[in-house]
Amino acid sequence: MLSGEKGLPVFVDARSGDESFVRLEWRNGELAGPALPVWEVVPRATAREDMIYLPYIEADKALSKSVPKKDPREKPQLRLRRRSDSEDE
Repeated sequence: MLSGEKGLPVFVDARSGDESFVRLEWRNGELAGPALPVWEVVPRATAREDMIYLPYIEADKALSKSVPKKDPREKPQLRLRRRSDSEDE
């Protein structure tokens, strides 16, 4: 179970040798109230897609030794295109 002090908890089925992915969102319970942390289990494909848009922290800012020193995401394959290239490729 993952939980914050005043947030909504989530139960994660963590299996040895398998990956589990969770998302932390902030939602307001009341219009004028403080934002509460909300944990959500997400499928692998959704997590991989979401991770593309996350900024990565600098290594010296990490508080935990479990945080990788480099960005673990795969670098996108960049390809220059010319105006003469067809749109079908």
